[in-house]
Amino acid sequence: MIIIPARKESQRCKNKLLRPFYDNHSLISLCASKYSNQDNVYIAAHEDEFKEIADATGIGFIKRSKRSAMSEDATIIHEYLHDFKSYKICMLSGCNPFLKASTTHKFIQERSSIPSAVMVKRSVDVIMDAGGVVLNKDLHCFNSKTRQPFYIVANAGYIFEVAKFLNSGVFWDYKPNDPGLFEIDEIEAVDIDTELDFRIAQLMAEENATF
Repeated sequence: MIIIPARKESQRCKNKLLRPFYDNHSLISLCASKYSNQDNVYIAAHEDEFKEIADATGIGFIKRSKRSAMSEDATIIHEYLHDFKSYKICMLSGCNPFLKASTTHKFIQERSSIPSAVMVKRSVDVIMDAGGVVLNKDLHCFNSKTRQPFYIVANAGYIFEVAKFLNSGVFWDYKPNDPGLFEIDEIEAVDIDTELDFRIAQLMAEENATF
């Protein structure tokens, strides 16, 4: 089961899911179109505009409360999951326009047997905490070609057990294979949070649209 949570009242990039993005598509319609007429794929939203897109692409719609759509608390945002307690679901972001459906299906196929999983992107940057302490294990390696990588959560997709989330308020316990990692490439990991992100992604789409 795939759920794509959506809401109209985004703050850093106003109305980012519904405003025009590329080739007559909004971000959410582009995302939904990749799973057109597939079973067990749903947009979860409060506003009617999202239901219209779900209906137009032949996927399901889960009606969220206004409270769910306005909250920043994960347990309130996803309170609609009480209707799916027995499920393990794949939750996708509608803000990763270059994430391919084939990648999502591979993610589900390869990671559904473990308690939880998350899409990640590889980084060989030097990572420091707020105090300037280097977190890389090979902290004296300044060659990015040989430096051991970090894996950064891509905010694109994750798999988790609904019952665990409802009982504990967390998706995973940060132990081996909880979550398991699933690496995606830099393009698929492009995530739109700000106005600058939105415009850069538009330019990328105009240059070489591969959805």
